[in-house]
Amino acid sequence: FGDPPKSLLNLIDASLLRNTAGRLGISEISQKRGALFFYVTQPNAKQLQALMQKYYDRIAFNDREAPYFVAVRIKKGELSVELMREVIAVFDAHAE
Repeated sequence: FGDPPKSLLNLIDASLLRNTAGRLGISEISQKRGALFFYVTQPNAKQLQALMQKYYDRIAFNDREAPYFVAVRIKKGELSVELMREVIAVFDAHAE
């Protein structure tokens, strides 16, 4: 039958990432206005600091009142699924 289409593999990858995100308290991930928005139950200071260091010129966040979110602007030519993977990895590496 051959290899599955790349689009299917990307959907599976995104689904697995969303499962990991849920474990980390990320309740929703959406893409709008050229950015990925990660809605978080309660971000911790280590996660925000690490994200600020990595995406210092591309990040915005609301950590004062619910819904808490982190938004990272997508660079031209960057795949949103790759950015999603990177951001979730940062959340995971600095989870408490």
